[in-house]
Parts: sequence; structure tokens; C-alpha cells
Amino acid sequence: MATQLQLRKGTKIQNDTFTGAEGELTLVSDTKGLRLHDGHTTGGFEVPVLVEVQRATAENNYTWFRKWSDGWVEMGGQSVTNSGNPTAVNLPVTLTSTLYFVFIQGETGTDGYSNAQWQVMPIATTTSPKSTSKFYAQGSISGYNLKFYWRVEGRWA
Repeated sequence: MATQLQLRKGTKIQNDTFTGAEGELTLVSDTKGLRLHDGHTTGGFEVPVLVEVQRATAENNYTWFRKWSDGWVEMGGQSVTNSGNPTAVNLPVTLTSTLYFVFIQGETGTDGYSNAQWQVMPIATTTSPKSTSKFYAQGSISGYNLKFYWRVEGRWA
């Protein structure tokens, strides 16, 4: 029979006030997180773990996300915009603030739009307000429907 390893566990509040032995791991029972201890730092150091995942499928419009126990989220997907018009991209996870990172990669094609320039518009205006649940993107070659892939990183609400 295999050897079983049992970790000490407690709530976040209990872990915040605990000083574990050097190299000790503890389980944070209410957030499902882990703490690594060094023998003298109260509360130890949080080791982020995945708490929720969504894979990209046709049913969820090819959006995906990974939520971490420390509050960080990575998410992405694909979308299409008609160049010359901003396209709203709805985020699958609401963020705590508008301070997030947006990455855009336009799909390269053989029909002349492989050199399209992309613009992300998180700036608040009446037509494209800054938001914790969406951002706006626009390609630069008018008359084409342009497919693009996006990725956002920030803190989840």
C-alpha cells in the first residue's frame, strides 16, 4: 500500500496567523489554496492553484479561462470585427477593475489583410466605455471582416 501524506489545514484566517516549520505546506481549507512556510514568516507564502477552468468550445463561442486561487485570471478567445467599426468582446469572467492587459493577434490571410493593424480601445467614450466585463477592438483595413484572437489577464471579481 502507498504511503499517505497528510498536510495541516485551516481556514485563510487560521493560516494567516500560523508560522509553519521550514519547508512545511499547509492547506487553506476555505479557498483550496496552499501555503509554503519558511519557519519564521507568519502566514507563509501562497502557492497559487487553479480553482476553475473553462475550455474553448463552440458552445461558449470559443472562449476559455483559468482562475487562480490568488485572484489572477487568464482568459481568451476568438472574435470577428468589421474593419472600421469597433467590436465589443465580452469577457467570460468579470474583473475587479479596468486595470488589465489585452493581447490581440489578427489572423493572417491570403486575401490581402495579413498586414492589418489592430487597436484595442479600453478608453472610455460614449461608444466604447471602459469596462470590467468587455473591451473593444478594431482592425485597420476597411471592408473586411477580420478574425482575431484575444487574451486578457487581470484580477477576477
